[in-house]
Amino acid sequence: MSFLIKFFIVIYCILYSLQTNAEKIFAVDYLAYPPYQIEAEGLTKDFIELLAKANLGLEIEHIKVTKARLKVLISQGVPLIIPFANIYWFKKNLKLINSKRLLQEKTYVISNQKRKLEAEDLQPELLDGTLTFLGKKDYNYFVIDELVKEHKILRYSCDNNLCLQMLEAHRGDFSVMAKPIYQHYIKSLKLDINKLYISKNYLYTQERSVLMSNITPHWEQKINTFIHALQVDSNWQNLLMQYHVY
Repeated sequence: MSFLIKFFIVIYCILYSLQTNAEKIFAVDYLAYPPYQIEAEGLTKDFIELLAKANLGLEIEHIKVTKARLKVLISQGVPLIIPFANIYWFKKNLKLINSKRLLQEKTYVISNQKRKLEAEDLQPELLDGTLTFLGKKDYNYFVIDELVKEHKILRYSCDNNLCLQMLEAHRGDFSVMAKPIYQHYIKSLKLDINKLYISKNYLYTQERSVLMSNITPHWEQKINTFIHALQVDSNWQNLLMQYHVY
């Protein structure tokens, strides 16, 4: 069955569900990288399960889609929550609401051992447009996007999870990611850690929250109340420890 046919089946099921149950919200699992998505599992799925068990009076259904399909669902008015996302990663014309903060992560510079780069090396006044950044296709990056716009660095967009593999082969100068993501990639892609270098200091911090689309203020309040309560929730703390996100 083609991806297109599968996509229309998903859309049909969602729209049918909306007609039969007005209290349903779809929780989107679209971050296709660890620790948020690890094959069929991951932190996003576990967070959604924790939310579904919270007895908020909402029916939460977990769906896994690409970012392109997610944008279609938003435009069609489907009630959605998007865990561990940042509003900066989406176009401004998409009407999204930020929840309270779930996580704040530090993002480091990853380079090849043959040319180690520190966060301080990426100051605009030190750049001459010759360094090549390896970033995932269709992804937005704090700091990096502005450097590319100002022609301070070049960008090459990688398909799937090829960025670190290209960096390992020294086909590019650097990438950026949080330590938990980097460490999971090292294991899952079986990369040679002796060929890669992670900067001593972080380049920037970014927040991850739950983005909400096409939901009522009542539902928005319920989601925020749940997130606030996570601060003293042992199950949530165990998840953060399990995935090394803290």
